Amino acid sequence: MYPINSTLTGTTRVLTTTNDKNNSTSFRTTYYPRPDDAGTFRVEAYHPGFEQSSGNTLTWVILGMRCEPNFVSLKSYIDGSQAVFTNVSTLKNIGGYPIINISSKVYGIENVHVFKSEDKTEEAFFMTDLNSDEMVSFGFQMKDVKPMLKTFYIVFSTTDRTYERLQINVDLSIKKPILFFEPNAVKDNIIRGTQNILDITIKNIGDIQARDVNIHIPNESKISLLSLSRKGETLNYANEQLRDSLTIPALSEAIMSLAVTVESNTPLGELRGTIAVNINLTTFILPYAITITSERRLNLTFEIKDEYTYFATGSPLVIGAEVKLVNPRRGYSETRLTYNDTGAVLFENIYEDKYNVYAKAEGHSTYSAIIIATPYTTVRDIFLQRTAVTYTWTVTPTTVEDKYKITLDSTFETFSNQACHLVELGWRPNDIPSRLNLPVTFRNVQNRLSKLMKKSPLSLLREAMTMELNQRLVDCATALQDKQLLAKLSRCDVISQEITRLVSQLYITERDQRRDKQRPIAVAHRRKL
Repeated sequence: MYPINSTLTGTTRVLTTTNDKNNSTSFRTTYYPRPDDAGTFRVEAYHPGFEQSSGNTLTWVILGMRCEPNFVSLKSYIDGSQAVFTNVSTLKNIGGYPIINISSKVYGIENVHVFKSEDKTEEAFFMTDLNSDEMVSFGFQMKDVKPMLKTFYIVFSTTDRTYERLQINVDLSIKKPILFFEPNAVKDNIIRGTQNILDITIKNIGDIQARDVNIHIPNESKISLLSLSRKGETLNYANEQLRDSLTIPALSEAIMSLAVTVESNTPLGELRGTIAVNINLTTFILPYAITITSERRLNLTFEIKDEYTYFATGSPLVIGAEVKLVNPRRGYSETRLTYNDTGAVLFENIYEDKYNVYAKAEGHSTYSAIIIATPYTTVRDIFLQRTAVTYTWTVTPTTVEDKYKITLDSTFETFSNQACHLVELGWRPNDIPSRLNLPVTFRNVQNRLSKLMKKSPLSLLREAMTMELNQRLVDCATALQDKQLLAKLSRCDVISQEITRLVSQLYITERDQRRDKQRPIAVAHRRKL
């Protein structure tokens, strides 16, 4: 093999050759130029036994130019309709010969033209010649500018097909005033029938002035603008004649005075919203939260009821309930318990205000609500839902890995007055008896009891869970115009006896035909779950 030396602008690269398949005395190689290769190429080949070339050389010239740097990121603010960037980069002739007739073109954006930094911005970039190793600085001008974040390219070319490309990332934004509020939100507690005055400082921490300052306040906010003036001045721009004419210079301040007025009949609670501070270029938002309070005091009573006590004689209240009354803003938190003698709780000498109420009792679901305590409503009901059905899952590990015996225990109550009867069922999913007997006294008459007795055990359970059997019995007795039965329904201690008597009279024949004569109330066949 014969090595070949390739020299370009003083840099030598050794290329390896291979035999020509068609001619054993010929050798060949391929040169792959680099992207920035330009200048005079000198190539010579020599025998490996000789240190110097035999004198056979080839030379050629490649024209080239390069942008230094070839990647530019620019950021600027828009002051008018155009943006000018000078000395963005330089264009250098990196070849050994002059380059003539160089022009430029912009891709990826409109209304941009390139100019030489030494020329006026209006003149387009064009060079008749650029000598070897000579460089020229250039910039570009953008017209009809607007805020943007964009990438575009400047391409230089010649009639000899010499090219160079410069990538430009440009970030243009508008200079704006930046308004800062102290405090940054309007927060106030105000008593009904009074007025508060609040002062807000508006600081312009931006680079340019804020012109045409205008304050917009919602009509329903109870807030009004009293005055608006630059700090240290007495001129009030809140007046109708001067409105929308305030200018806040950069790094200057203005004072805004607001009046919060609440009438004596305004409902308690909180008013939330925003105040818009408009200027010629943008809008700034000032949030507000006004809490309307009262100095009036009252005593507040809570009566705790549930499904059983509500329909019972005398409407007894729930005993052992715990009621908690909380007002986080005032730091108020008190807890009361109901006892046998009252069944109600009393909170004395509390402020007319908004409160969180929490209640709980054994065997009942919890209760929570937000109320407004007023002197017009001093007694309130809390209805706790009775927990009539509970489920207990028992998982027992066995000796076989990953296999378990699961037992579901269901406990529920069937009466909607005092808890007279309980049904406790315990079975495994695959061990249900062929006949499931439910020792339950159902209060119903005539055809409705007959329908209940034909239902499956699970249907009977669902009926008991609805807590409506008491009302159904009353409806049926009313339809039969049985005044004696209605009178007896008012006494819980005779309900069970009365239902037993009705069942004995209406279904004694059917009961005698059943196989199990010891359980006369209800018999249901097993159904697959």
